[in-house]
Amino acid sequence: ATGEEQLVAIVLKGGNKDEQHDFPDIPEHHDSVLIEEGHWEHLIRHPQYLAKKKADRPSYEWDRLIENFIAYGNSDDGETELNGSANLEQALRILAAETRMRRRTLATQLLDAMSKDLAPGARFNRLSLSDDYPALAYVFLILPQRNYVDSYAYYREVRRALLIACCKVAKLRAPLARLVVGIATEPIGPTGRSEDLVLLDVSGEG
Repeated sequence: ATGEEQLVAIVLKGGNKDEQHDFPDIPEHHDSVLIEEGHWEHLIRHPQYLAKKKADRPSYEWDRLIENFIAYGNSDDGETELNGSANLEQALRILAAETRMRRRTLATQLLDAMSKDLAPGARFNRLSLSDDYPALAYVFLILPQRNYVDSYAYYREVRRALLIACCKVAKLRAPLARLVVGIATEPIGPTGRSEDLVLLDVSGEG
């Protein structure tokens, strides 16, 4: 093959006898295959590919969250370690295991929550459930910083406590859930934002 991108295009466009994305089956009595240029160039101009890339845009927010949490987890301040580095790592594995389609849905829900115009003193909670994954629930907490003007450190402390409380309450609305992942942040605005991440095992709770 003239390049790895040509191999990727063959896999994405083609399929095997089981209709899976794979290299086409090599005919019998052949021991080599030549893949010429042009497959990748054709793929990235295809309307279906362009439509998929457009639909994927919200999901990149999920990717950004994972990268941020990894960066914070490797830093000395450990700001995202709400309940221990082991739980942080497990939570990151759960976030990273989500498919691109699921990332679209979850990120869209989170971005919509972040876009809410909240009144002074208000907060916004969202519980995200999926019939395909009943054992896993997500809690999104949006808390404006202006509610806690004493200091940003105090605001973060209050937000973390609220996030953990919301994750515990989530079990009441998601009785089949065994794990609850919580993400807290600020509304979209001109200033920067921070995020908190928590993972609770609620499998033993009624």
